[in-house]
Amino acid sequence: MDLVNFTDLLSVSTLVRNSTHFPVPASNVIIAFLLCTSVIIGTITNGLYLWVLKFKMKKTVNTLLFFHLILSYFISTLILPFIATTYLQDNHWSFGTAMCKIFNATLSAGMFASIFFLSAISIDRYLLTLHPVWSQLHRTPRWATGIVLGIWLSATALAVPYLVFRETKDDHKGRVICQNNYAASPNWESNKMQTLGKRIHVACFISRFLLGFLLPFSIITLCYKRRNGLPSCEHVGGFVV
Repeated sequence: MDLVNFTDLLSVSTLVRNSTHFPVPASNVIIAFLLCTSVIIGTITNGLYLWVLKFKMKKTVNTLLFFHLILSYFISTLILPFIATTYLQDNHWSFGTAMCKIFNATLSAGMFASIFFLSAISIDRYLLTLHPVWSQLHRTPRWATGIVLGIWLSATALAVPYLVFRETKDDHKGRVICQNNYAASPNWESNKMQTLGKRIHVACFISRFLLGFLLPFSIITLCYKRRNGLPSCEHVGGFVV
């Protein structure tokens, strides 16, 4: 398997620098190299896992949840080449406003989806261990399909702000920057819009922190502690766990 050669990336960065007239820092080249390496490894490994889970394993709650968890990783991996290109152009965004919105919204949706699927897997393990009777009656692939659909819809909804607030802006140095405009107004510089943007930024940050970290982290930690609180071999509801 041929990985992206560091020398080739240096050559690419030289071509980009000559065509865009932007000096590319060495740190950007290193980051782009790491991103490209992640794309190659991530695409191959995640693609292989998806193929095995889809075609070589029986459809169960476990395989369904893990399939979509890895799918969220796979989708995010496909965005990385565009981010690497931006680093090689010294943060110049050359793909247009629409792609600026779509790519960042996709990354955000993939992030939320992966976190939610990890939480769902933890809850599923918790229910299977501590509530085996309920799990045997209700834990079916159809039930899991509803969970999967709910997670993707929730992740997509939480990614909508990127479709609204992500914009491209000329930095007056010849570069186009893809960044958030929380005021959702072309008049970026006015005091009124700056104040409004800060308030929306704080609201978005709090919601992302609560829904994308604190709540999932609490759920995973609680499920882990409750499961580990059980003896290694105990009869629960007529089942040995």
